[in-house]
Amino acid sequence: VSIDGLGEIESAVIGIGNGKKVKIIDAINYPDSIGLVYKGITDYLGFDHRTSQGTVMALAAYGNYNEKLKNNNSYYKEFKKIIKISKDGKFSIDKSYFNYPYKLEGWVSDKFIKLFGKRRNKKSKLEKRHKDIAAALQKRFEDAYLSFIKRAQNLTQLKTLTLSGGCALNCKANGEIIKKTNFKDIYIQPACGDNGLCIAAAHLAEIDGLVEHPATGQHQHDEDRGNFWHEHQSHLVNLGNGLHDTDERTDHQGSQEQRATDDCHRQECLLAPQDRFTDVHLE
Repeated sequence: VSIDGLGEIESAVIGIGNGKKVKIIDAINYPDSIGLVYKGITDYLGFDHRTSQGTVMALAAYGNYNEKLKNNNSYYKEFKKIIKISKDGKFSIDKSYFNYPYKLEGWVSDKFIKLFGKRRNKKSKLEKRHKDIAAALQKRFEDAYLSFIKRAQNLTQLKTLTLSGGCALNCKANGEIIKKTNFKDIYIQPACGDNGLCIAAAHLAEIDGLVEHPATGQHQHDEDRGNFWHEHQSHLVNLGNGLHDTDERTDHQGSQEQRATDDCHRQECLLAPQDRFTDVHLE
């Protein structure tokens, strides 16, 4: 099962893997996507829609999806209108709550804002309603997610499950699979978003016979490695000596400055990991 914001056109797919073949047996297409709903409301709550769905999942633990709105309906009841689940286990989205299928003017529509209030600025304080919205989103996401996974089991009658797609990173929803389905063996590909494409590409190259193993590429014989060393030995030794000489010429102050620079780079990695990878998110 793959459930994501959007693939080629599919947002959710059921397939049966057998050897090196995968047969697709069912799918839900864009714009009916629980992944895009989660992204859109992540943005509405003031977080980065590309990287912060996990933050919203955690925020949900502090909210109450049964809390009432001004219309006396609970947040959860309203989200059941947004994410609809049919008896056969498939889901659909009421697009009137969103802009993204039709125009690029923010994720959620005026209808959504009229019901739930103004979009949160990322620097403003989190209110109770933000937590309740996150709780209702997470709860209804789990409903749709598990419903589609149960559909996969009904269609395939299998006891083993492999999950992929960005939605499969929702560990709270994954924790419900064992409780609410009959799957006995579950594997979740850890790089199950766009970052998994490189793994798939390597595996496809193996299937097509372009490489002998996706992790190591073409087999290299010992004599080939030996020949490489003999051909390039003098250059590699000179390069190593040059680095050693440069290191010896570095004075104490230079060493301190380099260590300070290295420390700054480490701090940057620790404090802003998401910002450093912003440009690679293509959705």
